[in-house]
Amino acid sequence: MVNKFNFFAIEVTRKISALNECVDRRFEAVDRQFEAVDRRFEAVEQRLDAVEQRLDAVEQRLDAVEQRLERIETDVAEIKDLLVKVLAKL
Repeated sequence: MVNKFNFFAIEVTRKISALNECVDRRFEAVDRQFEAVDRRFEAVEQRLDAVEQRLDAVEQRLDAVEQRLERIETDVAEIKDLLVKVLAKL
């Protein structure tokens, strides 16, 4: 009877050990997948940062264009005023 119990205990211990190893392997696989997802997320964040920097550069260029346009509009208005004065003298 003791031998049967010992054999049963040894078999249960072996199965528990095998299950623990299986769980460990699955945990390691999930951990590797998580790390891969984390790397992809970091890559996406880097791309997003690059896009934001490009957007900032475009906004700065747009501001510069708007300032130039305002200067051109001012110059055109001044030229128009001068033409009106010249034509009035004729």
